[in-house]
Amino acid sequence: MNTADEIAALLTTCNARYLSMARFMETLLEEITGNRPLVIREKLKELEAFQAEAARLDTRMKQRVEESGISVLPQGLIAQRRELLNRIGECNRLLVDKLEGKMSVMADELERNRRGRSALGKYKSAGRKGTTFHYTT
Repeated sequence: MNTADEIAALLTTCNARYLSMARFMETLLEEITGNRPLVIREKLKELEAFQAEAARLDTRMKQRVEESGISVLPQGLIAQRRELLNRIGECNRLLVDKLEGKMSVMADELERNRRGRSALGKYKSAGRKGTTFHYTT
């Protein structure tokens, strides 16, 4: 396999990884609303693994291109890569928006729970021990 073919094969592999990442992110976007925080955390770890693998492949491809001195890469694969990176960027933006919204809702719920417990604690401490309440109808 000559150098140009090897670089094209690496670029194809990178694009396939980016496509997998884009599909994973799109699925995560659909599922994120109903998932619990622990499930989301696990999904984000999977996404980090996708990103690490893509970065590793990109580094390998960049090194190969620099070593070979090739200045022109296959335009069809480069266009596909650009499209995939745009798709991933958009998914990332939407994920961040959804996660920030979910975090805001959770923070609000935690604050309401904290205030509720605080109010309940004040109610209990304000009551008198041994006092009997009699109601007449």
